[in-house]
This record gives sequence, structure tokens and C-alpha cells, in this order.
Amino acid sequence: MKRLLLIATLVLLAAPHSAGAATRAYASGAAQGDTVVRVEAGKTKEVTLKFKNAGSYAWRGTGKSYVSLYATGPYKRKSVFWHSAWPTRYQADRLNEATVKPGQTGSLTFTLHAPLEIGTYTEQFQLAVENVAWIYGSVARVKIEVVPEQVTAETSVNAKAYAVMDAESGDTLASSNAADVRSIASITKLMTVMVARESGISPDAVVRLAREDEVGGGRLRVAVGTEITVRDLVASVIVGSANNAANALARATGLSREDFLARMDAKARALGMTSTSFADPTGIEVGNLSTAADVALMARAGFDDPWISEFAAAPEYRVATAEGPHLIKNTNKLVSDATVDVTAGKTGFINEAGYTLVTRLKKEGERELLVVVLGSDTKNLSFRDAKVLAEKSWARSKTAAAR
Repeated sequence: MKRLLLIATLVLLAAPHSAGAATRAYASGAAQGDTVVRVEAGKTKEVTLKFKNAGSYAWRGTGKSYVSLYATGPYKRKSVFWHSAWPTRYQADRLNEATVKPGQTGSLTFTLHAPLEIGTYTEQFQLAVENVAWIYGSVARVKIEVVPEQVTAETSVNAKAYAVMDAESGDTLASSNAADVRSIASITKLMTVMVARESGISPDAVVRLAREDEVGGGRLRVAVGTEITVRDLVASVIVGSANNAANALARATGLSREDFLARMDAKARALGMTSTSFADPTGIEVGNLSTAADVALMARAGFDDPWISEFAAAPEYRVATAEGPHLIKNTNKLVSDATVDVTAGKTGFINEAGYTLVTRLKKEGERELLVVVLGSDTKNLSFRDAKVLAEKSWARSKTAAAR
């Protein structure tokens, strides 16, 4: 791991610079300058901060009252750069040296783990004498630039199963465990909307939300009895992944629950989804089972469905109610990611499925891709996995074309 020597910006606290302050038992010296740390999204970097002991007491690296470095802002001592190697959730490191006498300089070396969101961050750290006090003048504000991850052929993904498909031809370009049957969570809702549209219900029909539509999980946060158009129910299902909206949409078709599920299964078979079965319209049931390969087939059809395509890349939508518009935001954060061009997507999560995602992405000069990731450990990792798989597929296409 590359070691970076960081000259910290030490900001004196807003106390008067008096003779008394200069003789504080525990104090740190003046600022030496700002440094910008660059680290790839999701990657780690080892950093060293140096502080001059400007107090009258020696600093210790061991013992009961050792000196350590704490994250103190801007997130109430919870740094987004926390790494599992930190001594505690808030404590980044302890003093490297056994003893730092007054006038000497001590150092602390710790690891930053960058978040997946790119951008420039300012993290605040401060020295403390354990069980005694904060060290006066030791606030260090560090600017950290998180840049996009550099994807190579060796870059791995977190998902338990995935498939990458050419959106136009339907050819599978990459896969892993793509035939494994897994719970797919709210990706199920793509089939719910397709079956609802094919039932012949009008998008202008008005539906009253019922108590039976409420099953927990993500929901449209309006009261039972609220009247909503079918079109707004569809938007709530695709953009906000609202379970109550999905149940209301299925109920609005006039079909019994059993008949609606039978149509979902029949539609799956018609699309060639040979390992798929559905247990409810929302995806909250573990029994909504499919494979990465089958989900790609469903998404290829679903993202071209006129009811789905209208909303599948919308960052947000306002549902009209008698009480006024209700704002919902897309659960697929990739639609607002400036580093990718997302033309459609659907997320999902239940404990048994992990985080699931199917999304369609394009890039200038490259083929449009459908990417399915199933079983990622976190929502952000599912988004990162989709981007990595897309970049790797585009890179392989360039390599093949160059031969």
C-alpha cells in the first residue's frame, strides 16, 4: 500500500492567544499547510499526520493516557472514511512513537477507506489524551478527493451472481452463477407492471389504496383510502419501489391474487424464463425466485414496456393526491450518477436476497448493456458492481475489435 505523508492543517481553536495558552499542558503547534489526498472510490490509502507537541507534558503512545487521533467531523465523529483497522469506530489511530517530548514532532498513521460516491470531502480529526482531555490546537481538517475507480480485467465484484447482456441482440457477454436460483426481491415489480398493463386496465383509472395493500417494506407514504391513478401507481412502483402501490396495481386489474400470480408465471415462461416463479406482486416474499440470466430476459422486455420505460430512469416523481403532490425519489442511485448514462433500472432488497439490481446503461461508441447483479452485500456495492461489470464488458469489446 502506498504511504502518503500528509502535512495536516492544524486549526487553532477560538481561544485567545495568551501567555497562559502557550503553557498549556497538552497543546499542538501551528498549522503547516493544506494537503489534498486522492483515493479511488471504494479503495484504501494509508495516511500519516504529523503534529508538533507545543505543550508542557510529554505525549505517550502507550499506557493509560496514550495520545490518539479521533474523527470529530463533519458527521458527529462518524467518518465516512472509517476503516476496519481503526482501533474503534471513531478512533483512527494512536501515536506511533512511544514518547514525544515538548518541542518534538509525533506522527499517527492510519488507513482511509473511501466511500463509493466520488467527490471532494473535508474530514476533521483531533488529537486526544485518553481519559484526560482533547489536545488544544490539534484540530486537523483534511481535504480528500475521491476519484472514480480504475477498472481492470482483474477488478472483482461483490455480487453473488451476475449477468451482462447486449441490450439489442440479447447475447450474454459475461456471467457468474447466472443459473443459480435466488430470491430477487423488488425486481419482481417489473413483471407486476407488465402483467397489469397487459390486463387492459386504463392508466387513467383511479384506485383507492386499501389496508390489504400494506405489507411493510418500502411504501408510498400516504394514508389508506387515498385515491391514486394507475399511472401514478406505476410510477410509485418503478421509481420508489412502493410495495403498497404494487399490491394496489395488481388488485386494480380485477384479477384474484392467484390469477394475477398465474399470469406473472405465464409471462415469465413466454419470455423464456425457465427458472422463475413468483409468490407476490411486490417482491417482499422470499418465494419470488429467478436467476441472473432470467432477470436479464425480464428486464430486456420490461424496460421496453411503455409503462415501465416512462419512469425507469426518472430521478424522481410527484404523485398527485387530494392533499397535494407527494415526492418520491428513485431507489436506483445510478440514474443520478454523472459517471454513467443509465436508461433504465430497478432495485430490490430483502434480507434473504441481499441487494439486487438490474439496470440498462449506455456509453458513447459502445453497445448498450443490461447488467444484473444479485446478492450484493450493500446497496452501494450493487451500484458499484453494475458499473464495474459494464466497464469490463466495454473494455473487452474494444480489445476484441482491436485484434
